[in-house]
Amino acid sequence: LFQLLQDAWETGDADSVARRFLEYESLHLPLDVYEAPKRGYQEIRDHFEDFLSGEPAITSINRTQISIDPSMPGHQSWAKDVGTLQITFKKDQTSLKARYSLDYVLDEDGVWKILQFQVTPLPQDWDQLHAPDRSLVADSESSLPGISLPERSKMSNNTEDGGSATERQQGTKQRQAVLPPTVTEEQVRGWFEEWNNAMATGDPKVVADRYVPSAVMLPTISDKPRTTPQEILEFYQLFLWSRPRAKALQSYVTVSTHYCKDVGVLEYVLKDSQGQIQQRIRERYSFLYVYDEAGGWKIAHHHSSVMPDSVQEAGRRIDDEDNDSRFFQ
Repeated sequence: LFQLLQDAWETGDADSVARRFLEYESLHLPLDVYEAPKRGYQEIRDHFEDFLSGEPAITSINRTQISIDPSMPGHQSWAKDVGTLQITFKKDQTSLKARYSLDYVLDEDGVWKILQFQVTPLPQDWDQLHAPDRSLVADSESSLPGISLPERSKMSNNTEDGGSATERQQGTKQRQAVLPPTVTEEQVRGWFEEWNNAMATGDPKVVADRYVPSAVMLPTISDKPRTTPQEILEFYQLFLWSRPRAKALQSYVTVSTHYCKDVGVLEYVLKDSQGQIQQRIRERYSFLYVYDEAGGWKIAHHHSSVMPDSVQEAGRRIDDEDNDSRFFQ
């Protein structure tokens, strides 16, 4: 699936790239974090029309993990691919490294498409981003926009879009599978608050229990992808020393049958042991939720990327070798 995206990318044709995404529900968080999220076919196509003019090429890739819906073969409805890549722009011979995350789902014709694509430069390459003309984030008091989900038109079935008879048959079988409970956009936004309230308990296990066992977490202040329950727990054992509280400034929600997505911008408030505010950090975030029969809707993928304007506020990485809990006191 990544190769299909890369092949489309290398044609230099924005339409070919945009066709790799779901037509309406897809979301792309661009390489330049100062750009607003791109939603749906037309916004994604227009973004790549400009982006591809720099003649970008993916010159290396280091895949961290691939996770697939653990349902029975033929019943899978989602998959994710996370890692790092290097992009070289042939037009000016510049290059940068970035972390990426791709979430795939089956469309209504049983063809695998991109639901969400987030790519974030590694800190050493932030200086290649342009200066912002205006703030990406909305005022913290503004309302939270969501994604409306109009009736999807029929997607193309041809092999150019990665479809096949087998894939379409799998999509039919999937629709016959047992369905999770239905939820609303407001319920999905409520899961952000449940995660936030879990952090407020100060108990890392309570927070880690919000994730499914196969979850992948790509936190801003850690160079280490967290791919096991123990690694996620260890992250929060350190991070909760900063007494974090999060507020969603922008939220874009997608609700589907077998997954839900909440992507946007948040602001962390970090406090010292006396309860005094020490730092405010803004980040882009994405949560992919899946239904776990043992525990309900939980986080399957969590990706965060600090806004460059907040880099100095973010301080040292949580996995610095000389780091200990005193860093957060």
